[in-house]
This record gives sequence, C-alpha cells and structure tokens, in this order.
Amino acid sequence: EEEEEEEVEVEEEEKFDDGEVECAETKLRKLSSWCRTVMENPEAKMGLLEGIVKLCLERDADVWFSVRKRAFEVALRVFQDIIPGYRIRSFTEKESGVKLSKEVKSLTSFEDSLLKRYQQYLAILSETIEAARGQRKGSKFDVMSLDNKTKIPREKLNILKETGVRCLCDLLLSRPHFNFRTNIVAVLVPLMNDKSPESKASEISCKTITTLLEQDTTCEPSLEAVRFICKLVKTAKEVKKEVLDTFLSLQMQDVDLPQDRDGVNEEEGRNNKKYRRLEEKQRKKLSRKERKRIKVHAQVKKELKELESTASRETRSKMQKECLTLVMTCYFRILKHSEQSSHLLSAVLQGLGKF
Repeated sequence: EEEEEEEVEVEEEEKFDDGEVECAETKLRKLSSWCRTVMENPEAKMGLLEGIVKLCLERDADVWFSVRKRAFEVALRVFQDIIPGYRIRSFTEKESGVKLSKEVKSLTSFEDSLLKRYQQYLAILSETIEAARGQRKGSKFDVMSLDNKTKIPREKLNILKETGVRCLCDLLLSRPHFNFRTNIVAVLVPLMNDKSPESKASEISCKTITTLLEQDTTCEPSLEAVRFICKLVKTAKEVKKEVLDTFLSLQMQDVDLPQDRDGVNEEEGRNNKKYRRLEEKQRKKLSRKERKRIKVHAQVKKELKELESTASRETRSKMQKECLTLVMTCYFRILKHSEQSSHLLSAVLQGLGKF
C-alpha cells in the first residue's frame, strides 16, 4: 500500500503548474521527487526538467530564496547525470532531409530538449551572478523580479551568486566536452578577478580554471580559457596575480601520441598473431578473391587510423602554439607596462621561466 501511495504522489507531482501557490517545503519536496524521476527516465520526463529550471526563477517573495538555491543544486545534479558523453551537434541541411527511424527521432527530440533546458539553466546562473555583481546587461529572465515587487536583499543575492558559481564550475570540470562550454568559461574568467571581499567567487573560479588546464588533453578548452584570460588582462584596470598564475597549469607537451609507423603496438601484434593461428583453418577455406578483399580492408582501416591520429596531433600542436603565442603576448604587454603592474612581475617571470 505504501508503494502505491508513493507512485500516486509522484504522478501528481509530475504535473507542473507554474501558477500554483505552495509553501517552500512543498516545492522543495517536489524538486527532490522530480530529480529522481528525471534521472530514472530522462527521455520520457523532460517536462519535469522544464519545471526544475523554472523553479530556478521562483518569484514568490515568501519562498524565492530557498527554492531558487535548491533548484540550482538539483538542476546541476540532473544535468550531470543525463548529459551524454558526446557533444550534440545540429543536423546539416543535407541531413535534415533524410528520413529518420522512430528511435533516432526520439533521441533527436531528447537532445534538442536537453540543449534548450541546459542553455536556459546556464543563462539563469549567469544572470544571477551578473546581478549580484551589479552588471546586468541584456537581462532575459529578469532574475531580480519578485511577485510583489519586493527588493531582493544583497546578502541573499550574494549567496545565490556563490551557489551559481559553484554550479558552473562543477559543470565545466565534470562535462568539459559538452555544448556551451564557451559560455561557462566566458562567465568564470571575469570572476577570477572578482574583488568582492565577502565573496569566494575569485578563489573558486581560479581553482576551477587551473584544474581545467591541468586535466585538459585536447588543448581546446585550454585555448578558450587562455583567450578569455588574455582579453581580461588587456581590458581590466587591475588584474589579480592569481589570474596569471593559472597559466602555469597549461599542459604544453603532446599527449596521446600516435602509434608507431606500423600502426600496431606490441599487444595488438600479439593479438593479431593469436587471431591468425586460431582462424587459419577458416581462412584457408576462403577464396583468393575473399582473402584479397579482407587484406585490402585491413590495410585501409590501418591507414585511416594513422591518418586520424596524425590529424589529431597536428590540430593539438596548432592549438598549443596559439596558446603559447597568446600567453607570451600577455606577458610582454605586462612587462611593457611594468610600472602599473609591478605586482604581476613575479608571475610573469615564473611563466617565462616555464615556457
């Protein structure tokens, strides 16, 4: 009986009513329930994810703070759980005209909905952070608005700012491959230079960007971060030393090197020999034409693998060179204006010694 009651409760909670008046406790329980339900079957429950994101903009003056803060954290947990291990790309014009199977249509619909909700969530976090810093530009969601036009207290807005920063940092480090990474980096880099004494945004952001650079194996996220940092150094009146210290975490050496010129490592060689011994009898039964076709297929596969590996290495090397050029330009700009940036000289000299 208890299980049946629980199921009925979940079904009722799945019907999100944007105009429903409820107390904070009820909405917090709904958030927890929706979180579990979406993670159990995300493709079928994307409507509940919309409800979670909407509660990130709770406007009831009596409950807005606790509901928004909890919604930030719940949405983070859900997105970390359901985001796929690949970057979602849009169909090309040619692909759009291809008839899709039912399964592919279902997956495409899920991906489109996920991207839409994820982009909304990131925008809400970004606007909340900007509002707390007094830099509201082109507000889309009006995060400062409550139902009875009550003014949002500065101390509570600062707490939401720090929660939003932590959410963005967790997303960047746990899902660096996914869409809108540039949007997150664009928000976090200026926060690295945040000078609010009561805020930990600068410390959290610097630590996150440092970790991102340390863990990066493709150099693509690193290049994005370096571009934004160099832009910050160029435009800001004064830059904190911790901002430049992040450059020291750049991984400039090649990683994931391609295999040797034969394209087969020792282990694969042993496996191939074992395969040849085990399949020798079956292969003898094949016609000469079939054996030749298999041999050609293996050679083409080997060459494609070598080509992909070489292209990957060349792309990474190109991005590393651009990173190094940007960093050196940044260092020499600081040296040129050393009278105004004397507190950065130690960071610059340390960087020049490393690179």
